[in-house]
Amino acid sequence: MSYSEASSSCAAISGQLVVFNSYDEMIDLGITYLEPQVAATGGYFIWVGCTDQAVQGTFECEDGTQVDSALWRTDTGQPTIGSGRNCINYLYNSHGLETSSCGDSYPTLALCEVDPIPDTTPSPPPQQAKYRNRSGFYSMAKDNNGSPMIDYCLSDHVMKTIYMKDKLHCAAECEKEPGCMSFNYRDGKCELNAETKDGASSTSFSQRDGCLYYEPL
Repeated sequence: MSYSEASSSCAAISGQLVVFNSYDEMIDLGITYLEPQVAATGGYFIWVGCTDQAVQGTFECEDGTQVDSALWRTDTGQPTIGSGRNCINYLYNSHGLETSSCGDSYPTLALCEVDPIPDTTPSPPPQQAKYRNRSGFYSMAKDNNGSPMIDYCLSDHVMKTIYMKDKLHCAAECEKEPGCMSFNYRDGKCELNAETKDGASSTSFSQRDGCLYYEPL
């Protein structure tokens, strides 16, 4: 499966190829999920949702972030830039990312990230409606120029902090938590917020490397 085929297969289910936000997340996913799945399907690598097709050497990801330099496989001198190696794959037991030709079709799997399924439980009484008046889908907030808010998170309205292995589980926790209006995610740390960007002041956001802020669509 080529990169474009893998990306299209995720888009077909309203998802995107996996993007790792930390080294621990990458390793944990490899050990707890990929190892048994790859063995069962006869796969080898998985595609990661980042390429440098726009600007060589700058790997932009499908969620608006860039590849963390700590995620590259160092024992093979990664990343290898040029020579048509514009995409990235991950071998679960190699402890790092490698560049690859986007057209490679050897046994490479698509692992998709999909937003949580919307809540289908009956609507709560009117006095509680403000807690569940959401679609169940989240996206990265954008600044006034329409660009993804990367490395900025809401800091003055955190109501609960928990540790989750990925953004999808963090979103699910926000959906379940009464009063949660948005969430921050960074290196496994999930912060549930009682406010959104529109309801908070500009001074409520702080810059934190690798921090991502999400709110309901």
